[in-house]
Amino acid sequence: MSDLYDMVIIGSGHAGLTLAKQIRLQSKSASIAIITADDDEVYAKPMLSNAFNKKLDRKKLVQQKLSDWSQKSKVDVFLQCSVVDIDCDNRILTTVEKKFLYRNLIFCVGAITRYPETLDSVTPGVTWRGLNTLDDYVELTRSLKKPSQVTILGAGLIGCELANDLALSGHKVAVISSDTRPLQRYLPKALSQALLDSLNAIGVQWFLDQEIEGVNGNCIVTNSSELPVSDVFVAATGLSPRVALASKIGLRTNIGIVCNNYMQTSKPGIYALGDCAEQNGKLHMYIDAINISARALAKTLTGNPTEVKVPPIPVILKTPTFPLCFLPKVQEGGEWNISGTAPNFYAKCTTMSNELVAFSLSGKEMLHSRKLLSQIV
Repeated sequence: MSDLYDMVIIGSGHAGLTLAKQIRLQSKSASIAIITADDDEVYAKPMLSNAFNKKLDRKKLVQQKLSDWSQKSKVDVFLQCSVVDIDCDNRILTTVEKKFLYRNLIFCVGAITRYPETLDSVTPGVTWRGLNTLDDYVELTRSLKKPSQVTILGAGLIGCELANDLALSGHKVAVISSDTRPLQRYLPKALSQALLDSLNAIGVQWFLDQEIEGVNGNCIVTNSSELPVSDVFVAATGLSPRVALASKIGLRTNIGIVCNNYMQTSKPGIYALGDCAEQNGKLHMYIDAINISARALAKTLTGNPTEVKVPPIPVILKTPTFPLCFLPKVQEGGEWNISGTAPNFYAKCTTMSNELVAFSLSGKEMLHSRKLLSQIV
């Protein structure tokens, strides 16, 4: 006999748990099930990239047990449970152990580390590690000897945060990227350079505008350099939404699972939320955006259709050596106007009509973030 639930959520990460909490706030009676391949631990993924210097172990990173929360919230949780099939027409979800009938199904399956397609072939014998889960963090911690030489591939958010944290922990760090400067998609040159200089001052080596061509023992070889002999190799090259299951059952996918403004997928009764969801061509992978989306989707699922409208949200970079925040461009174009000196920069990107489309602030100037945000149309 299959159990019938008003809401079946696949995934117990931040998106899945936040949605379940929001649904419960909207409805005390809705039956909710969370199906997850993970175990009983709830943790904050954004903490992982700066947990090494704080010497946080698994126990300290785990915030609560999912089973404890589920009892209090009257949510049924099925741990270490993998989905093997979904019958969209009859609304039946099948796991290895049992079947579930659902009225509404929500994909909150997150994302996986994105490795460059040619990475394994050009670096044979090298074990590249990601930092996307608590297990990744534990494995990476075990592999680090004091001090270790670490090669990080990627000069984006996670690459910079991890380089800062590992260097402060006493490790030697080399960062390699095909980009010409750190965070080049988001920061003007002056702030990128200041970030680079600050990390360089604590021992981080930069190998920028370079492509990996091979490996010599434990040394990465690029088109113009040979990096230091390394003990640990980390890929900080971004995340890819999990779309395999969605594609298998016929949902429309692009970069992520394609959704409309109500987070509904291409099939009735099925929604997506969090890192796996693509809303009108955009991914909303930050915590604040997921929280906003979850509140709206919970209303929709409980009978009050509500569009998801994610406003511009600044990103805070967790690099204590050079604290900064930035708002990614809300539209193309614009020119940067920068004032201040390191470590306190105030940078605005405006159009010809003086319309603010992005900003980057560091040090004491970060206090102006809310004021600038109010100027975004």
